[in-house]
Order: sequence, then structure tokens, then C-alpha cells
Amino acid sequence: ISPIERISKNEKGIYQTMPEILFIRDTQKEIAEKYKIGFYDSFSALGGAGQNDILYQNGFMQPDKTHLTRKGGEFFAEVIYSDFFTHYQKFNGIVEETHKKNLAQLKKDKNKEVNFVSKAYFYFFMIVWIMATLLTRFPEYKIGFLAIVSFYFYATWNFYALGIILASTIIDFFCGLKIYQEQQAGRKGTGYLVLSLVSNLSMLFFFKYCDFVVGLLNVIQINGNPISIPLLNLILPVGISFYTFQTLSYTIDIWRKKLIPEIKIIRFAQYVAFFPQLVAGPIVRATEFLPGLKKRGEHFNLKYVKFSSGVILILIGVVKKILADRLAFGIIDGVYANPDMYSSVEILAAIYAYGIQIFFDFSGYSDIAIGSAKILGYHLTLNFN
Repeated sequence: ISPIERISKNEKGIYQTMPEILFIRDTQKEIAEKYKIGFYDSFSALGGAGQNDILYQNGFMQPDKTHLTRKGGEFFAEVIYSDFFTHYQKFNGIVEETHKKNLAQLKKDKNKEVNFVSKAYFYFFMIVWIMATLLTRFPEYKIGFLAIVSFYFYATWNFYALGIILASTIIDFFCGLKIYQEQQAGRKGTGYLVLSLVSNLSMLFFFKYCDFVVGLLNVIQINGNPISIPLLNLILPVGISFYTFQTLSYTIDIWRKKLIPEIKIIRFAQYVAFFPQLVAGPIVRATEFLPGLKKRGEHFNLKYVKFSSGVILILIGVVKKILADRLAFGIIDGVYANPDMYSSVEILAAIYAYGIQIFFDFSGYSDIAIGSAKILGYHLTLNFN
């Protein structure tokens, strides 16, 4: 595999491909031809002369325009894999499989999540707000509409995991009613609380820790033979921790007699899947969200002050998210990928920048979530100060 391009300034201060790289590439080619070794031309695969400047502009190359960022490394790996896979399939005469792979990738790229800092979210939210405003006089329709669009929002992140959040919603709605019925009959209803805990935490454990536990077990040897349990390579459903603990707070608060269960599943579904806080919080307790809906189906009548403060919160959140990304691309990724290239001061700056990035990323998301909910007439608890 040939080296990728490296560029340096010439006597006139203009960046150009280093002649040493071209010499190495040509030498490798000659040796490969002489000894009949497979030769992969990385230099051409990434675009040829001048490629590093383009890669840098897209965040794939560090400021020195010589070393790849982590994002660039992943891109380079994908280029190599795709080329090898395509040629191997052609070698085996299976061109159709290559075509199917390309179509599958296109389909995957098309089904992108509705990310908070994207045009897709802006259009999505505008449609939701207009429809929710029109349905204000019909609370049940408004709640139903918000529940449906919230599940749609989640499906754009994890379509296959939609069944998991629906199952969690149905189980806890049922358990909440049963716990209350048991209490009315003079019993505690602990059995249904246990059912809620076991079912929810089992799903969370399965997706979050199954492969981790299997990996630990595979290290164990019995009579000199290692245990060989295949990994499931599970993809963790987005937001599973957040909505799991939200639904559990519902059944636990009913069991502790702090909350009367919701009798309409569509209202409970809206609470579980409410899209502003679904993917990354803030976690909202059932006692803070459900009782406030009352007959109107919202927490408060939307007035100018609430609307404007919601817009300002969203804008602040967007700025924080952009700053977090800038810190990642500008400072953090480069230092963390190749710390040996940097001085102690630069490494220390990257460590502090990483802490700031995490703060901006999470608090920015929370700001957008709380602001979006405000514009829709709902109050989300501030839990990131």
C-alpha cells in the first residue's frame, strides 16, 4: 500500500506534493511489478496531487496538511475497504453483490437521523409547531399528533429499535395501571413493579452489555479450551438509557403513591417519546410532566415571553454545539490522534478543550431540547447547570 500524499512549501512558499513521496510510490510500484506483489495506490485512491488540501477543508486532514485526523483515518479505511471489496467481487464474478452493497449504502445515507443542528430538524420542527398550534383547541388530537411525530423522530435515528421503545411504553403503561389497582385493593402491587423493572432493565442490559459480558466469558478456558460464544455485534439503540429511566420513574412513583397512573396510553406515549428530550435528555420525571397536561394537553398557554425565550435557548444551544465541533476539529482530534507531534502545552490545552467540548455538547443539546419544548407549550426540567 503506497503512502498518501504529503505536502510541503517550496521556495516560493507554495504547498506542493513532496517529491520523496512520489519517489517512494514509484519505487514500490517497480518492486511490486518485479516480484508480482499486489500494489494498492493510496495516492491515487484519495485523489492524487493536491488531495490533502481538499481533505483538510473537509476535516479529514490535520492543519499540517500531512497527517490524517481520526475522521480522515476512518474515511481512508472506508476507501481501501470499498476498493478491495469491489475488486474481490469482480474477481469472483459477483458484480451484482457489489451493486447491492452500493444500493444499501445509498439507502443508509438517505435515512439520516433528524439531528438537532441540521436543516432537517428546522423543517421538521416548523411543521410540528404549525400543526400543534392548529390543534391547540383539540388537546387529544394534539397529544396524539405529538406522540406520532415523536416516534417518527426516533425512527429516523433507529428504525429497528422502534419496537423496543413501543414495548417499553406498553409494558410500563400496563404495570402502572395494575400497581394502582392492587393498591386500591389494599395490596402494594410490588409484583408489577418488579415486572416493570426486570423487563426494562433486561432490555437495557442486553443491548448495552451483552457483547461486553460475552467478551469476558470468551477469555475463560475450560480444560485448556477457550469458551467460544459468538458476539452479536449489537448496535445500542439511541436514547435507550433516557427513556428506560423515564418509564421506570413512572411505575416507581405510582408504587410509592406519589402519582396516579395515566388512563390514556396516548398521553403516556407522548411523555415517553416526546422528541425534544428523547435522544439525549433531559430526563423528565412522570410527576413533573404528566400531571401538568391536565385537560388542555399542554403545560401552559404559549405567550410571547415563553416563545421568545424558547427561540433564544435554541439559538444558544446551536452556538454551543457549533463551538463543540470547532474545538473537536480544530484542537482535540489532532492532539488525541497523534500526541507525540505536540508540545506539553498543546496537549494540556487539548485536554481542557475536551472538557469544554463535552460541556458545550451536552448543555447545548439540553438548551435546544428545553427551547423546543417551550415553543410547543411544554416545560422540561433544567438538569444541566
